[in-house]
Amino acid sequence: MSIIYADLHAITYAGLQCWSLYRSLVYSTDPENIVFTGVECYPVTWAVGFCKMLMIFIQFALTVESYALGVYLILASICFLLNIIIICGLRGSKKRVSI
Repeated sequence: MSIIYADLHAITYAGLQCWSLYRSLVYSTDPENIVFTGVECYPVTWAVGFCKMLMIFIQFALTVESYALGVYLILASICFLLNIIIICGLRGSKKRVSI
């Protein structure tokens, strides 16, 4: 899912950059029209901002998941070692009774 968010962010940002380049080439003789108007800027700003927020959210979620997995693996390793110690301790503590 994170790759979809990353692609969506890249597409919106690349679209904004291409649109800016297009305007700067088309309106190179008319500098007043190079700048985006409010009507043009509003949806693009919200789309790019929304995609950036998705990227921040997914990176945070992946970071939390990574830490949780690390803690789980550490606890699983400790439990595994404790089981080995307990099993080996039980085998060594059995006393043989001779008749």
